[in-house]
Amino acid sequence: MSIDAKNGCRETEHTLKVARQPASAPEEGEFVWNEEDIAARNYKSLGKRLAASGGLFRRPGHGGGLLLLLPDGKHQAISKGADLAPVIVDRVPVRVEKGGKIRGSNIAAAHLNAMLRSRSFLDQFRSVDQITNIPLYLSDFSLTVPGYNDGGTGYRTFYTGGVPAVSDSLETIAQFLDVMEFASNADRRRNP
Repeated sequence: MSIDAKNGCRETEHTLKVARQPASAPEEGEFVWNEEDIAARNYKSLGKRLAASGGLFRRPGHGGGLLLLLPDGKHQAISKGADLAPVIVDRVPVRVEKGGKIRGSNIAAAHLNAMLRSRSFLDQFRSVDQITNIPLYLSDFSLTVPGYNDGGTGYRTFYTGGVPAVSDSLETIAQFLDVMEFASNADRRRNP
């Protein structure tokens, strides 16, 4: 045992071991943002964690930011760091470290803004061209199903409605033809 000249405390093997360890081990589910790591690695790792939480999609176009799907089926664009910060707080517990020491739980605004334009971050999310509560036909003429529908570029749709009703009946077509104006009765008879 020896006495540390700086603080006058006794130093034991145990206190030396504890002092050399990082601030603390990450808690379950906690994301460690390492200020000393390269930005792309932090962006990619955080993007994966956020994408896994669900309800976040990449907006079309280069550096377009994200779309947040709200519980009521509406959506909100996330195009600034100020929009992204509360989403991170609500979904991923973050601990910012530098030099093995905890620096806080907030990621710098410059990083938040840069992430929303960075492929390292945005590539972790599925792209969506539109969010709708009305069933649509995709490029292969299939109907959207509830949830994410990847019909290719321009047809990546998140459908918030229920399963669309499909019928083999001609009833709707007959109703349409009943109100349609025809040039003559002969034209009307050619249609069912």
